[in-house]
Amino acid sequence: MSAIKCMPQGFDGQLATELGRLVAAAYDQFHAPARRPPMWPLAAPYRLVREFSAAPPAHHQVERFGFVARREDNGNVYIVFRGTGSPGDWLANLDFVHAAQRNGWGKVEKGFGEVYAGCAEDILGALRDAGNPPRVFISGHSLGGALSTLCAADVRACAGAATTLYTFASPRTGDPAFAAEFNRNCPDTFRVVNTEDLVNTVPLAATAISVFNLDGLRPLLQGVGHLKKVLAILDGVNYEHVGTPADFTVHKGNIVDNHAIETYIAAL
Repeated sequence: MSAIKCMPQGFDGQLATELGRLVAAAYDQFHAPARRPPMWPLAAPYRLVREFSAAPPAHHQVERFGFVARREDNGNVYIVFRGTGSPGDWLANLDFVHAAQRNGWGKVEKGFGEVYAGCAEDILGALRDAGNPPRVFISGHSLGGALSTLCAADVRACAGAATTLYTFASPRTGDPAFAAEFNRNCPDTFRVVNTEDLVNTVPLAATAISVFNLDGLRPLLQGVGHLKKVLAILDGVNYEHVGTPADFTVHKGNIVDNHAIETYIAAL
């Protein structure tokens, strides 16, 4: 197992491990526990403040996406998101259309924004219940990495709290304007990345039309029914990562294991 080779300045490996384990607990919150003993419900020193839920795109059933917790020994507050766990979650991952971010910081992936919007009021309410702490620790894996990024932006803009964000296997979340505004307002952000994990590479930084200068295809695409719809989805879509990367390289022999939260925790 390869550990993170170069810790970026300010990266806290102990905190990252703590957050990774809390993300594993969020998966246990949603699934039948895969670990023995399970990590859910939370045990001391953590106290559950609130669970939060949302409905993925296409009117799927409401699902639990994570929780807000507080450490009883030091008062730290944590907002934690699980990753993809249902067909509806995959639809959120695959909806690459841009939509305006809640606080006007730019544009974000529409599916991610819709899922986060379903959780937002519960999360902000939980922070008020927790006494609006001066600093909030936020984390998520996979789809949850994108949701936690949107959450950090929201907490900073709406609650005024400083945020520390650690994501694991996060896809790109927003356009360059969003990334720039996010990095200005949430500088204490680290993105833990397995270089063998494909999820870190989506949505694409730019569409094929932009990358390969295929503007000559535009009239053809515009003239063919369903291809015209595809063009409307892809045209001008551009995404950029946020935060400082902390990379490691582990190839487990398959895409699923390369992406698993357990692989990320072990690398820490």
